[in-house]
This record gives sequence, C-alpha cells and structure tokens, in this order.
Amino acid sequence: MLQRAPSERLSIGNLIESLGDQNFAPLLFLLAIPNIIVVVPGSPFILALPLIVISYQLMTGASFVAMPRYISNRSIRRKLFEAISSRTLPVLRRFERLARPRFWPVGDRWAERITGFSCLVMSLLLFLPIPFGNAAPALAIALLALGLGVRDGIWFAAGLLIALIVTGIALGVAYALVMICC
Repeated sequence: MLQRAPSERLSIGNLIESLGDQNFAPLLFLLAIPNIIVVVPGSPFILALPLIVISYQLMTGASFVAMPRYISNRSIRRKLFEAISSRTLPVLRRFERLARPRFWPVGDRWAERITGFSCLVMSLLLFLPIPFGNAAPALAIALLALGLGVRDGIWFAAGLLIALIVTGIALGVAYALVMICC
C-alpha cells in the first residue's frame, strides 16, 4: 500500500493504515528502528510523539491505534522514507530470523501493559533533546515490540532489561543535576 500511494510525502497515518488493525508491535518497531540506525536531524522528536501515543494506548488496553490528526498528518519525503527503509530492512530481517515464539513469561494482556508502560517511558526519554542519547531507548522499544509481536520471551526480557538500565541512568543523571543545582 505504501508503494502505491501517489504522494511525494508519506504520513504517519499512511503507515498506520498500511499495517491494519493489529498494528501496535509493528508500529512501535518501525518507529523505533530509525532512531537506532539512521541519524536524521529531528527524527527523534518527530517519531517520539507517535511512539508516546501508541505506547499509551497499548498500556491502557486499546484494541487499535487511534492517532490524533496533528500527529497522523506528520509526514516525510517519500525518498527519505525509502532511504531509511533501505538501511533498516537488513536489520529487521536479522531480527526476524532470530525471533520465534518461546519462553513467553506472562499472559498477552499483561505483556501488552508492561510493553506499553516501558515503551511510554522510553518514548518520553526519546522526546528529550539528548545528543546521541536516543539509541538505547529506541533499542529497548524495538526489542519489546519484537518480543510482543512474535511472543518471544528472550527479546521481551532483553527489551525490559535495557529499559530498566536506561531508566536507571536517566534517574541517576536527573538526581545528579538536582544535587548540583540545589
């Protein structure tokens, strides 16, 4: 569907529409991966907003993604999307080869809530203007999404571990800044 869209620009709404009803995990993955691999100025800010909305909806038990129009209409040039896709597809294929249903630790509802909460925290950290600080939260989101999408407990646990480490570092830095400033 994305290839058939005639526009020069590709919106987040087009991406959501192309993935259909069960689109939480693939959307989280697709919106997180560019922050790990490709450094496009402003992309963390642009991609963090939809990640925040999707994570919140997943955490609260929504059955489909409903994006506010001002986020859904955000778009990038089709050529830029194709360039990002060409860099991220090999990584996606490697992840897919290694992922399979195994060691699923919790029920699906709990996994969705845990993933939603963890991805929400990581998305909020992505939204902050931290130079070179986006790869770790984006990696946690991607691993959690991959684990949730294929019910792979190993990827799920790896994503949770990275999210906990990143959260600990962020809290430590915030504490240090408060102690320095006060």
